[in-house]
Parts: sequence; structure tokens; C-alpha cells
Amino acid sequence: MVERLGKLRPEDLTENSVLLGSPTRIVDTLKKVEAAGFDEVILYFNVGLKPHPQVKDEMARFMAEVAPAFG
Repeated sequence: MVERLGKLRPEDLTENSVLLGSPTRIVDTLKKVEAAGFDEVILYFNVGLKPHPQVKDEMARFMAEVAPAFG
């Protein structure tokens, strides 16, 4: 997996691998995943060299603005 991830290019990333955009867009994408029969996803918020406070803010925003759609 590490080797595969090391070879990823930005153009290889799609909504099937990265969640970007507004909370509404992310909810819509995850609803498609849910409709396909998946009931769990793995989310990595600390991608790259982001500062820890930013990662915590992104996680809190996800929980406040996206997670409630999946009660």
C-alpha cells in the first residue's frame, strides 16, 4: 500500500479516494457510498504536513457539518 500511495499523482485522485469541497458535496458523495452498500469508511484527516490544530479543526467541522447526515 505504501508503494502504491507513493506513486499517486493528483490526477489519480477522484471522489472515490478524496473528499474535497463543501459539507453538502461531501455528504452527497458519502450518500452515494452508502447507497452502494457500504456502512463504514476510513477517513484520514492528517494528510500531508498540516499543523495539528488544523487537523483538529477539520475533524470538528466534519463532525458538526457532515456526520449528522448519517445519524
